[in-house]
This record gives sequence, C-alpha cells and structure tokens, in this order.
Amino acid sequence: IIICVYSLNFIKPFYFSYSSLLLPKKYVLNVKNMGNGSYEAAQYLNSLQNAAKITVWTDKRGVCQFFKGICLSGDSLKKQKDQIQYLVLSAGTQNRTGNVFDLANMENIYNHPNPDFHLKIGNRENDYVKVINLQKVKLY
Repeated sequence: IIICVYSLNFIKPFYFSYSSLLLPKKYVLNVKNMGNGSYEAAQYLNSLQNAAKITVWTDKRGVCQFFKGICLSGDSLKKQKDQIQYLVLSAGTQNRTGNVFDLANMENIYNHPNPDFHLKIGNRENDYVKVINLQKVKLY
C-alpha cells in the first residue's frame, strides 16, 4: 500500500492512467486511452496565435471539449486534410488509426521525432499525447 501511494507522486496529475512503479515502463494498461493529456494538448493549442482559427484533427475526441478552434476527428482526416493545420495524436489509438485510414505514412507520423508538443503520461515513452504541425509531415 505504501509503494502504491508513493507511486502516485510520479504520475500526477494522471492518477487514473493506470501507471505504477510496480508496472514495468514498457507496459501501459490504459488500453481505452481515456482522456489523459487531452486537456494539456488543448491548452497548448489554445496558446497558439489565432487559436480560434486553427483546425486540428485528433484521435482523442476529448481534446475537442477544451480546444477553442475547429476540431475534427474520425474520417475527416482524409476528407478535409487540406484544412487541417495540426494533428493531435496519442499512443492509445496509434494502431487503430493507421489501420482505419490505411495511410502508409501514419506510423512515421506517430513516431515523428520533433513534435510541437509532447506529453509523456506517467513519464512513459509509450504512453503519450503529441501535437504535430501538419506542415512537418506528409499524410500520403
């Protein structure tokens, strides 16, 4: 119990991210990708100049609740790719997004080495939220 309580210090403010010192760093239990990092990604986007005029596509719909610009998700990635300026990507949906849209370059986009914003949930490399300017990558 003491170790579990102590481990909360390392994952704050993501207390429900299923991270623990007892769990090896390469594993993530948050398979449903329940909201962690959505608010922080939206905060970053809202801090950009003319945020209300920015269009983003996200694989985390929770971002849209907090973002003051135009927020798209789902199949709009293909349909409206010319209007989108930023992508908000998360580890929890990486495999699903690449398979759904059949984008050959999606894996490279998720693994982009220089995102504009990168939040590691519970300080884990394999549990993250990233914001990437679409000008830095190619969808197709």
